[in-house]
Amino acid sequence: MEKSVLVVGKEVPEVKNFAEGMKACGRKVVASGMENLFWNKCSPVSARNLIMHTANGCDGDFDVVLYFDETFAGAKFLNMDVQTCTQVMSEYVLAFQYLTVELLNYFDSHCGKVAFIYSPYSKSVVNVNPVVKAAGSAFVSFAESSASKFSAKNALLQVLVKAEKENAGFEDDGSLARWLCQYFDELD
Repeated sequence: MEKSVLVVGKEVPEVKNFAEGMKACGRKVVASGMENLFWNKCSPVSARNLIMHTANGCDGDFDVVLYFDETFAGAKFLNMDVQTCTQVMSEYVLAFQYLTVELLNYFDSHCGKVAFIYSPYSKSVVNVNPVVKAAGSAFVSFAESSASKFSAKNALLQVLVKAEKENAGFEDDGSLARWLCQYFDELD
């Protein structure tokens, strides 16, 4: 039976390489922009809706990948102004927190694994947006801090992966996805 994985943080078309890596390992990928699934990152109600839609499409149990890619976010947000601060915090800090709260509620009665993937800017990047970098730090801190909440769930496993593009095996999203699938398989 094909395992389902909800991938958030990247949408179609940016999630394509990651999704193909997961599909190569026998996973059914659910992501915003696929199959008429949309996630309003600024809405806690939309976070709950995303989880319910995923659960209905895969008969209940699924795994989750919360993916923060600084290079992807940095390309999307080039400016450093008040509007950019607000958007980055809404889409890359609050959105992951809303979704995590809903996941904790969902996994009270379901099994699954959650991977927080943090992909920092490449060491060769010169123009780093400090707003995006701060959001990345908040993502890592939140993942580490929420670990105790996730570990209290009997049927739930959590992992934080720092996916530096310079590391062998993490040079692209497809190879990262295959590595994560292998890791998840070892946990089963």
